[in-house]
Amino acid sequence: MSSPYTFHSLSIIMLRLQTARSALNKVAPTTSYKVRTMTAFSHMSDNDPNVLEKEKQKHLQEEKEKKWNEKLASHSEAAVKADQSEDKPLKSLQEESVSELKKDTK
Repeated sequence: MSSPYTFHSLSIIMLRLQTARSALNKVAPTTSYKVRTMTAFSHMSDNDPNVLEKEKQKHLQEEKEKKWNEKLASHSEAAVKADQSEDKPLKSLQEESVSELKKDTK
């Protein structure tokens, strides 16, 4: 089956597309944004079965409180939670991190 386009006509079409794209970028430049990359692990606990089981048991015991447990969440769930949460002052986040670390080491 032969194509109605020759190599020359395809080259001209590609050149026109590149020119149009270049002109569009000058008029409406694209904005840069951060891209989250996924690691080889799908969970915040790095798929460690011991951590997952420990956190699952802890979560089931505290289920009445219905608290968020990041270690049971996937990376994408944690990212959505972080994006949707309200902005907090840095000092407050640091204090929360310290208290969580102290609580986890007990």
